Amino acid sequence: MFGARGRGQNMVVLAVVKFGGSFISEKSRKFSVRKRAVQAAFQALSNTRFVLVHGGGSFGHPVASEYGLSGMNTSTSRKGVWETRSAMQRLNDIICQAMAKSGLKPYVVPGVAILDTELRVRPGIKDTLDIISNSGLTPVSYGDVLPVVGGFRIVSGDYLSLTLCSLMQPRRMVFVLDKPGILKDPQDDESLVRRVEPDELESFGHGGSHDVTGGFKYKLKIAKEIAGLGVETAFVSGFNGDALIKSVLGGPFKGTLVVSKK
Repeated sequence: MFGARGRGQNMVVLAVVKFGGSFISEKSRKFSVRKRAVQAAFQALSNTRFVLVHGGGSFGHPVASEYGLSGMNTSTSRKGVWETRSAMQRLNDIICQAMAKSGLKPYVVPGVAILDTELRVRPGIKDTLDIISNSGLTPVSYGDVLPVVGGFRIVSGDYLSLTLCSLMQPRRMVFVLDKPGILKDPQDDESLVRRVEPDELESFGHGGSHDVTGGFKYKLKIAKEIAGLGVETAFVSGFNGDALIKSVLGGPFKGTLVVSKK
C-alpha cells in the first residue's frame, strides 16, 4: 500500500479519499451525521493507508450560508468565522472518533497548516504529511474557513483534495458520495457512467446540489484538474463498502472512473 521504508525515502500514498458532505450527513437536517454508514465505511478502509478529507455536510454549509461566507468572496464577519469553524471542528471530532473505533489513528492537519494567506502551499507541509503517513497515522483535513488577504474565505474539502494530490501524488483520488458515481440522470441510480474522459466531465453535474463551496459541478471541475496531475479519480457510493475498498486499492469497482491525462 506504501512503498518500501527507508531513511529519506517517501512512501507512495495509495489514495486521497474525500468523504463528501452528501454522504456524511443529510444536508436537509442541520447537524445530522449518518453515523452507522460512516462507521461502516471506515471499517471497510481499516486495513488501508490513505489521506482523508471530509466536507461540511449539514454542519459547515448551513452556518456559513447564514453568515454569507463562501469560497468566492472574502468576509470579515468574526461571528460567522467562529461559528462556521466551530461547526466544522465538531464534525471533524465525530469523524475522527469513528475512525478510531475502526482501528485507524487520525492525525488532523487543518487547512490553515496546508495553505497560506494567498492560498499557496506552505513550505515544508509535504515533509510533515510524509512523516505522519510514514508513521502509520492517517492524515485528516477538512473544508474550513481560512484567513486570506482581505479577510476570511471558505476553502472546500474538494480544493484541499486537489492540493493534497499535487503534493503526494497518490495512485487514486476517491470521492465518496451518497450516489453510486456520476449519473447521466441525477434521479436514476441505474444511469451510472462507468468510465469518463476528463474533458467529458463538464457535460455532467446538471441538476446537482449547490452549496457555499460550489456543489457537484465544482467537484467535477476539481476532478478534471486532478486528472491533469496524472491521478485517476474514482466516484463511489459510501454505502457500498465493496466498491469503496476496491476503488481505493486501485482495482475494478462499481462507480465512475475518471481516467488520468498522463
